[in-house]
Amino acid sequence: DGDFNPEGGAVKFDHGMLFGSAYGWWLTEQYNSNPKGENSDAILFGAQLGAKFPLFGGETVLAVHYFDCGACQDNSPLYNNNGNGNTTYTRPGSTTNLLKYDYEIVQLSAQVGTTLFDRPLVLWGDYAQNLASGVEYDTAYGLGVTLGKASGARTWEAGAFYQSLDKDALFAQIVDSDFGDGRTDSKGWALKAGYAPVKNITVNATYFINTLNKDVGTELDYNRLQLDLNYKF
Repeated sequence: DGDFNPEGGAVKFDHGMLFGSAYGWWLTEQYNSNPKGENSDAILFGAQLGAKFPLFGGETVLAVHYFDCGACQDNSPLYNNNGNGNTTYTRPGSTTNLLKYDYEIVQLSAQVGTTLFDRPLVLWGDYAQNLASGVEYDTAYGLGVTLGKASGARTWEAGAFYQSLDKDALFAQIVDSDFGDGRTDSKGWALKAGYAPVKNITVNATYFINTLNKDVGTELDYNRLQLDLNYKF
């Protein structure tokens, strides 16, 4: 994947119906000969707080998450100099892409578990917004459903989700690298299915029907089929 393998640390707790976590990850060491000595490293830090409780015969989970990309604006914490959809610019005489905006993201998540036709049913939704000043395309959301669970022998699951990521709604270096070619500024569907013919072996298929450059530039169709064979031991 064209993304980061960050260094850092995290703490988490899970007690009763409440859970949470806090983390900090170093992304890049940045030195740009800044005459003011302002050469701060890019650091991603954030926290999540949530609750889980029984409802509709299953478990419901609600969570709020906030993270900030420190020292990212006007710097280049980018893998292979690629903004992956985020807005960038260059300085005269340079080919290094710099991020135009900061990324101060608040995310709300909900997941409801229940049963349908005696099979597990999961409904979920996510909403995120970049609160940094000056950002025009600042909103992302996703909605999805999964029926069944491919676990024991001759069991199956099927699902679908729709997702829309505005150009600068999320820090694009950490978005899903499969949906929309791993970029923000994308939208569309993903259709998923899985089958376990025997215990510990699962066959999965995912088909992405996406649109790239939904906010800026010429829209492009992006279709991807993934087939996976998983063996657990």
